[in-house]
Amino acid sequence: MKFARHVLEYIAAGALLAVLALLPLSLATRIALFVSRALFASLPRLRRIGLRNLELAFPNLPLAERCRLLKQSFENFGRIIADFAHFSRTTPAHLAARVETSLPQALQARYRAAKAAGRGVIFVTPHLGNWEILALAASAIFVPVAYLARSLDNLCSNTTPRVSAAASATAPLTSAIQFWKVSPSLTAVVTSAFWPT
Repeated sequence: MKFARHVLEYIAAGALLAVLALLPLSLATRIALFVSRALFASLPRLRRIGLRNLELAFPNLPLAERCRLLKQSFENFGRIIADFAHFSRTTPAHLAARVETSLPQALQARYRAAKAAGRGVIFVTPHLGNWEILALAASAIFVPVAYLARSLDNLCSNTTPRVSAAASATAPLTSAIQFWKVSPSLTAVVTSAFWPT
């Protein structure tokens, strides 16, 4: 039963991503927002879990405010999906125009010192906003990145390679990000590792 559900979820997600990839990003985003709002309205169990998590995190926040935050979280996921669908044809120039990157001079100096010494650098990043685009933008604009994440809950999704980025300023993003899967029991690991090249 679980395998059948995973197959159906995988097919539905793949079809949605394929359709969104064919559309201009602005239209893909509007459609993904519509789908995320529909999911928010039609998945009461997921809403209950989200509201409970928000209650634990913000016990003094009124229920109406927690509901608003949860709805915004679903909407943000829709925007992430639209962006994700377009990653395969995104160029570094496109990313540089859309993503503001600023690494403090002190951190840049520490990175250069580590690179000169032949050592890597690990950045621990929060799971906020469009976290998927962070490693992609860093690879395209700054330096190739390797990152860690736990395996996806859907077993079918774990059989396909992740989107990756290229170092070229004009080519589609295809090769500079490395993705390392880790144990499903390892949670909340979102790191960007910059290794000297």
